[in-house]
Amino acid sequence: MCKVATIRNVARRKGWEIGNVDAQLSQVVGRGEGRSLKTRVESNITIEGDLTEEQHAYLIKEADNCYVTRMVRGDWEIAESNTSALAIA
Repeated sequence: MCKVATIRNVARRKGWEIGNVDAQLSQVVGRGEGRSLKTRVESNITIEGDLTEEQHAYLIKEADNCYVTRMVRGDWEIAESNTSALAIA
């Protein structure tokens, strides 16, 4: 998982010793405006280790800025499907 990998990478670069890192994600889908769907993803992250509150908060902040999260939060453009004629031999 991207959030866990990000926490481990940042802690290693900072020289902070951490133990197990666990992230649990949940997804709730509901109706948005019109007929659209609105999806909410929540995460609960546990980091084992002797960290200060500031270090812990920094790691969580970095996890919330991981590549996958940035991609999902970014702008999406879904192109219409292309059609192609089947060749009949």
